[in-house]
Amino acid sequence: MSHFAEALGQTAVEAGLAVSWFTVEDLGALVRRHRSDDSIAPALEKIICSDLITIDDIGLLSLSPDAAPRPSTGRSPSKPCAQRGS
Repeated sequence: MSHFAEALGQTAVEAGLAVSWFTVEDLGALVRRHRSDDSIAPALEKIICSDLITIDDIGLLSLSPDAAPRPSTGRSPSKPCAQRGS
């Protein structure tokens, strides 16, 4: 499945789209790094605003409990994703 995801991501980049690519381990590490000071929302803003988000290797590694998402605080991102011109 990784080859398909890579091809899809490359096609999206070639089409001018914003793509975020992570392994599940890298995404878990990002969450752990920002969890201690509650700065996860700004850290995830760029990812969330991507046109395509690929999380690879799901199911190959177990996700540690400290990397799992917390329940939402109900806060919305500080600013919405910028509108992209066509």
